[in-house]
Amino acid sequence: MVGPENYQDLPADWFLVLTDVKGSTKAIEAGRYKEVNMVGVSCIIAAQNALGKLDIPFVFGGDGATLAIPGDERDRVSRALSLTRKISREEFGLDLRIAVIPVAQVVAAGGEVKVTKVRLSTTQLLPVLRGNGWMLAESWMKEREQEFNLPEDYPAEGDMTGLECRWNPLPARKDEIMALIVQTRMKGLVAFQVYRTILDEIFKPEHKPIQLSALRFPWPSKYLMEEARIKHPRGLGRYWYFLKMSLKTLAISVLMTVRGQNKNLNQPYEYLRELTENTDYLKFDETLRMIIDISREERDRLLAILDRHYQAGEIFYGYHCDSSALLTCFVQGPHNHIHFVDAANGGYAMAAKLLKAQRKAAVY
Repeated sequence: MVGPENYQDLPADWFLVLTDVKGSTKAIEAGRYKEVNMVGVSCIIAAQNALGKLDIPFVFGGDGATLAIPGDERDRVSRALSLTRKISREEFGLDLRIAVIPVAQVVAAGGEVKVTKVRLSTTQLLPVLRGNGWMLAESWMKEREQEFNLPEDYPAEGDMTGLECRWNPLPARKDEIMALIVQTRMKGLVAFQVYRTILDEIFKPEHKPIQLSALRFPWPSKYLMEEARIKHPRGLGRYWYFLKMSLKTLAISVLMTVRGQNKNLNQPYEYLRELTENTDYLKFDETLRMIIDISREERDRLLAILDRHYQAGEIFYGYHCDSSALLTCFVQGPHNHIHFVDAANGGYAMAAKLLKAQRKAAVY
């Protein structure tokens, strides 16, 4: 965990952008969580592409994303997200909610919005968000939708360059992949200490969900057509892209097979080594989120720890377990790539549902 002294306030002229897929629970129940997941990641990719080399804070939440953007880039990012919403509806039948909220308005309401970055690897930094303003903005996204929602007729313009979704679900090495969300009920430095304690109690390096030994480059790629549907309009161009990428993934799969497991582990391709390092399995936006690979015994021990903190009035938490992980990638260059990981069949979205139920049932 990053100490409170390392965060900086977001400028007052910036905007918070929050997105989520409406009715995501029904889509998940219909077995369509990967589509929901891809739309959430696409929001980050569309916004980042619109801004070029300007990096922005973001957090992937399973069925949506949270971002912060400079005020003078509001229109460019809004156009890109309007396109994402259009693609989501036309290709997947999923309605995307987009809220654009001024930081100054959040601060005026007593919210605090801070940000820093941590080094994920030698090639990638990961934003970390802090302050009650992020959760306040999340509540406004639905409670004040008419005020902050991006207009339906907003111009749509952008691209999804860098979106890659070629990994099939990755089986748990142990028993389960768990998506876990923890929110403290405390404030100030005490809240930070609660998060630190919980993280120390439940997380171990071997819980990382993506390990080199478990990577198998798939063929055929289960979600390649979904990638093509997001990146290319309907027509021959889409099918040509799908054919090219199918041949590319086949060639890589054959090459990895010929090299053999031992060589792939001992002399891995640089991209694969970086992939295991550049995965957002652990993140913080005033809410602790993690994807971990655990045994059933570890799950029971972890849940007992969390329940103890919950009964003590310190936290709310939600979780979802599945037998595999989903991986959606944003590749901007040879060493500039980040990989968004989630538990399959609900992941963060279902964990958030449980957490919200705890909050609703709580007696303050």
